[in-house]
Amino acid sequence: METTEDKIRCIKIIVTANIATRACHPNAGRIETALKLALSDLLSLDRVLSDAKHQLERTGAALGFKETREARIRSVVLLVVHAEAFAATNGLQPILSTLHYPMEALLKSGIFNGKTTLMEFASENDENQFSDKELSILAGFLGESCDELDFFIRAKVK
Repeated sequence: METTEDKIRCIKIIVTANIATRACHPNAGRIETALKLALSDLLSLDRVLSDAKHQLERTGAALGFKETREARIRSVVLLVVHAEAFAATNGLQPILSTLHYPMEALLKSGIFNGKTTLMEFASENDENQFSDKELSILAGFLGESCDELDFFIRAKVK
């Protein structure tokens, strides 16, 4: 694989395949290990780390590549949120509990069309629609309560 985007796609396929095996494989512990390894590989890529650093430093470096950088960051964040939602749904330990990646800071940096709060992520016009479980995971990363989100979700259902 030549590009970071290719590596991210490859790891996304690995994570998706592992999650899909849960339907026919009762050993969630083995899947948990595979997910942690895949995300560890992802979050140790030099470009992924560099992208996060540049996004959070907000320096003038690589301004011409802002859209590409933010697209890679969104891909990584969405993959982590998806894996964490799977882990939470299946009673597994949080995947990022042993890995280091600045999820809260990146989510609050506005890389998702300027959205920085849980309610903004939950809004219906968000092009990145999140499941209720994924929104709960986002709440954890953002350090926000799900109380307002629960009210919002119930209002949507009515």
